[in-house]
Amino acid sequence: MKRIKNFAKFIITILAESYFKIRHLWAVWFYFINRKGRKLYRANPPKLDGLQKRLVEDLERTGIAVAHIDELFPGEKKLPILQEYVSELRKGAETKTGKTFLDYLWDVIPVLDLSNPFVKISLDAKILDVVNSYMRMYSRFYYLTLNVTKPVGRSAEAFASQRWHRDPEDKKMLKMFIYINDVDENSGPFMYIPESKYGLKWGGVFKQKPPKGYYPPDGEVEKMVPSEFIEEMTGRAGTIIFCDTSGLHKGGFALQRERIMFTAGYRSTASAWRTDFKHPKNLEEEINKAGLGEKARFAVTPNQTPLSTSLLYWLKGKKI
Repeated sequence: MKRIKNFAKFIITILAESYFKIRHLWAVWFYFINRKGRKLYRANPPKLDGLQKRLVEDLERTGIAVAHIDELFPGEKKLPILQEYVSELRKGAETKTGKTFLDYLWDVIPVLDLSNPFVKISLDAKILDVVNSYMRMYSRFYYLTLNVTKPVGRSAEAFASQRWHRDPEDKKMLKMFIYINDVDENSGPFMYIPESKYGLKWGGVFKQKPPKGYYPPDGEVEKMVPSEFIEEMTGRAGTIIFCDTSGLHKGGFALQRERIMFTAGYRSTASAWRTDFKHPKNLEEEINKAGLGEKARFAVTPNQTPLSTSLLYWLKGKKI
């Protein structure tokens, strides 16, 4: 009986992995599963200004783009608002996961609060227009976290997200990072290998294995990719980094100074991963109260597919 059960699990695992490989094929992922998001995008194409066009072009060319919050929101003084918000929560920051180098200012899986200034920026039309233009479809907002990266010193070993990796959530995705304080080479800056996303120069190096990402063995990325192709994203407070994190990246290895950073995540409807925040029970009421437009409404609306999500987390439980 035990052999039969083990054989059945083996067959189910093979079928589940094959299912996600098929979902991951570009023709299936882009043209079939994401057809609704693409249709909405075609019907309501954004009108980008010069900066937004440059950001999208940089993302398409390399997988990463950088601007400053004052460029995107001239005259709106958004950075002081964010910094004041952070200062009120800073004393309560604490370690809440196995990532001992990170202190969380929110719960690990927070409740989506549409009045939160960081959420407001994440769902602002200027941001969503960049995200959707890069994705070429209306995208889903699925992740938000606000953290303090603590200095660990030079003798510490990098682990978890401090190591090179590819995120698992989607074939093509975007994260937005906002530095709340000045970040130099000793503050654990975000690091990225341009042209390492799908379809570009380094896209085949330690590529994703759907439905998971990839953590290459330590030191192997440096053997494959010359140092001149690795970018260390230092920047002053208010720096915004847009990045396709299906590409190779790492960060948060702070040597001497802390880094305070907000992260927002966007992906397509095709992703079977759950959102990393809880939707409020009265979501529709909150959406109407916040006056969200069509793009933002689409972004925060739950869209999980029970079969795909169940299969993914069954595989995840088997240590995919």
